[in-house]
Amino acid sequence: MKSLKIGAIALGVLAVSFTSCKEKKTEAEVIIEEAKANAEITKEKDTDDGYKLKVEGEDGSETKVKVDEDGEVKVKTDN
Repeated sequence: MKSLKIGAIALGVLAVSFTSCKEKKTEAEVIIEEAKANAEITKEKDTDDGYKLKVEGEDGSETKVKVDEDGEVKVKTDN
């Protein structure tokens, strides 16, 4: 009975440690995924100074996302 309790505790500790190691998305990743989900036309570009995404919606709106080398996110929306 004692070994069963120890096994259950060990299993619980392992389960908690694996779920806490889950990767968290950065602000840039969240913004990019949302922009792609709401877009009709998408243009992506990886440059030396960062990442650029241009998204055109069904209604003609345009969203530009730029991520610098430092991870700074800039979002520009034109309607």
